[in-house]
Amino acid sequence: MQRECYPGALYLHNGRGYRVLGIDPRTHVVKLAEDVVDSRTSPIVEVEVSPRDAPLATREVTVGEARLVATVGPLRVCETVAGYRESRRGQAMSCQLEEPLTTVLDTIGVWLDVPEPLEPDGASLHALEHALVNALPLALLCDRRDIASTNEDRRVFVYDFAEGGIGLAEKAYHVLETLLGDAATLLRDCPCSEGCPSCMHLTGCPKGNGSLDKVGGLALLEGRSVGGARTASRLLNSRAAHGDDGAGLLGEDAHGGEPRPAARRRRLRSIAEDDLRERYGGSPKWLEVGALAQSHTDGLVVVWSIGRGVAEIQSLTGGEPHWVKISELTPPQLR
Repeated sequence: MQRECYPGALYLHNGRGYRVLGIDPRTHVVKLAEDVVDSRTSPIVEVEVSPRDAPLATREVTVGEARLVATVGPLRVCETVAGYRESRRGQAMSCQLEEPLTTVLDTIGVWLDVPEPLEPDGASLHALEHALVNALPLALLCDRRDIASTNEDRRVFVYDFAEGGIGLAEKAYHVLETLLGDAATLLRDCPCSEGCPSCMHLTGCPKGNGSLDKVGGLALLEGRSVGGARTASRLLNSRAAHGDDGAGLLGEDAHGGEPRPAARRRRLRSIAEDDLRERYGGSPKWLEVGALAQSHTDGLVVVWSIGRGVAEIQSLTGGEPHWVKISELTPPQLR
């Protein structure tokens, strides 16, 4: 609740906007005042995770030529809403809460220690974390909201988002090799260059899906050095910019054969978007699922889905996805 109803937050209910005035800690009652919604707010969340008892089990996981140490055990998660960002017509300002809101969750989690020779940093670990979490629901048949995650130093945490745990972390621990492989495939096969809702973005990410390095995350998932992968990526991009790799830029093999998987996925996505327009009608051709758009209230946004005259969007500055009229969106204004 504290991620939505912190003091100063704008809260939407049945199409009407309310400003949160405060929370009574004794009765757990949120005090609201009706307000005109011409902006949106997103919380600034700080998460601290630490083992709270002896681990249940530890083992090594082989990824490429590297070995990662995996551990499962009880965790204590301290989450603090320290402030919020308010966005209005593309402009954003940050506000600090007079009294930060803190909750403590005792749960079960699994964590990975990435060896230093792989050169992990914050952006590559963040990408690994998001890709791993996106792969979990497919393998464990769970809801994405049953899982939470974070990373610090050279360690990635994934834990049950329920008091005491619900058994998902233990299952993930036993199938980590499969999960890491699925996460790597997710990043490798997605045609985007820097991460998108199809592969890395997570709803409710405390960092607003910022500081994500797809190249570095894939390198860690394949057991390769992040620095080496980034250097190779820069060289390939430089060659591509000069047209040195010929037909490969078009997603076809060097002999003019069948399109590569990335080209086929782009074609399938185009067909799906055309089908949406045909069924629901009225949406402009520039409006695409997974692409960017400009909102006069939220600024630059990601389009999650398209309905009959409406679209589900999420601001790039963070916050929860919400529905708006397509008429309120315009092509993205990129500088």
